Order: sequence, then C-alpha cells, then structure tokens
Amino acid sequence: MAPSRPLVYWDACCFLSYLSGDPSRSVLRTLMEDARAGGILLVTSAISIAEVAYLAPEGLGRPLDQTIEEKIERMWGWVQAIRIVETHAGIGRRARELLRHALENRWERNPRDAIHLASAQHASATTVHTYDEKWDRFAPLIGTSVVRPDLLYVTQAVPRTSTS
Repeated sequence: MAPSRPLVYWDACCFLSYLSGDPSRSVLRTLMEDARAGGILLVTSAISIAEVAYLAPEGLGRPLDQTIEEKIERMWGWVQAIRIVETHAGIGRRARELLRHALENRWERNPRDAIHLASAQHASATTVHTYDEKWDRFAPLIGTSVVRPDLLYVTQAVPRTSTS
C-alpha cells in the first residue's frame, strides 16, 4: 500500500538545525509542524539518534544540559511525525555499493552518509533533505531527489477565503 503522505528523508543535520532553532533554516520548523500535523512523514536512519547527541553549545565544551537531552529525546518520540529506519544487512550492503561507486568515481566517501542514502532508498523516500552538498550526485543511484530543505512538501494549507 502506498503511503498516504510524502515521505521526506532528513539527514541528521536537519534535525540538529531544527532543534537548535537556526534562524537561517526556519523552513525546518515549518516542515516539522507539517509532519506533526500529518501532512508529511519525516524519515531518517537509526544512526541519526546517535548523530543528534548534543546541540552546538554543548559541543563547544560547555557542560551537558539535561533539558537539551530531554528536548532531543522528546522529539524522537513524535512517532506520528518521524519514522526511524532500522539499519540492517540489506541497508549495509546497499551503502557498500554506494561507497564503491563513489570510490570508482573519485567522490568523497563517508560510510554514515552512505547508510543515510541507502536508508532513504529502502524507505522509498519521496525526497531527501540535507545541507550536505555532496549528496546530490547520489540522487540517480537511489532514485530520488537530494535537495536542501524547502517548502515543496508543506501540505498544511490555510483555506483561502474569497472576499467577493
């Protein structure tokens, strides 16, 4: 059965920017609101849980903040908005194929990125959102577009009322 809403794959950097409230990436807040309202479904690999371990202030040597950890964990609990793709041998093999293709073409290689891309393909994501500019070359290999987050998939529409 086909999904009733678009499956938008988010790289971990999207979740980090969303949680940090990066004003230059406010589109992420809108997309998350749409996901929480049921308009889209955000999909990501289980490795994102480890990649989203702390936010910028903590990574700069500041003490760990329990409220930030709670904020991160609360977000992962939004099961109506976020689907976690479990990593398994099939995804690992597909990631290996992507890495070998990258090596053959002298592209930069990163196993975590390959797992994300293989997970997006496995989940049949409608599109992949990332701020990593090196991922777009993999789009033909995984069969979906790889783009910076945009409002293309925002489905919450305020009904327009006619003034006449």
